Amino acid sequence: MNIAACVHTTRQGRLRAALGERHRLHVALDWAHARQLLRHEAVDVLVVDPLVGGETSSVDAIEALRAAYPSMPVVMYSALTPPAAAAFAELGRRGVGTAVLQDVDDSPIELQRVLQRQPGVALSDALLARLTPALQSISASVATAIARSVHTPSAFRDVPDIAAAAGVARRTLYRECERAGLASPREVLAGARVLRAYALLRDGNMGIDDCATALRYSSAHHMANAMRWACGTTSARARAQVPPDVFVERLAARLLPTASRP
Repeated sequence: MNIAACVHTTRQGRLRAALGERHRLHVALDWAHARQLLRHEAVDVLVVDPLVGGETSSVDAIEALRAAYPSMPVVMYSALTPPAAAAFAELGRRGVGTAVLQDVDDSPIELQRVLQRQPGVALSDALLARLTPALQSISASVATAIARSVHTPSAFRDVPDIAAAAGVARRTLYRECERAGLASPREVLAGARVLRAYALLRDGNMGIDDCATALRYSSAHHMANAMRWACGTTSARARAQVPPDVFVERLAARLLPTASRP
């Protein structure tokens, strides 16, 4: 996992201990730096301390980040104080549902469990595992950019963004995907986006209309069309009837139309 955190120093240390060497922690010095990290790094989960920078200003800053990256899972992490409780309550009313309290439920095992259960993290890893043989056959820069788009689709508006992240021309990006047996970059980004939609619908508390809005689909109908393309059924049926491993397998089949899959 790639975790971005804008928290006090004590909590940074506890996050590092929980993540170990298998995961990467990007520390944001302030909220402007946090926005920069989300724009340039493949962040899976954003951890925020609402007491950084002052209670009121931080709540507004966190809400601004959520508005800019609506599909990014957010975890609140702070000490148990009256100002923190008030900020937790306000952010909870605004839709942030996961909170961790220092010295209460932030053991390394518990912190890692909370981070890994955020919508989309495990599913993105599972899809990338299916795509790995194809990604290994293309240049490292393109493979890294595609992996970033799968992990964090909200950071990429369109194919030119993926090309820019890879440092190649748009035509080169398409050519490398074709050579590897991958679907087009546009379809890869669409697949990553619908995977995040499925994760939010299945593991989050969002309704279908709210999920479509958060992921910037033009309508719930548009998101339903993407679900049908990805797994052959509607958004509601995908949430209720399609297990995660089956969804990933069907989506991988869409994204590897000609390559040999393990």
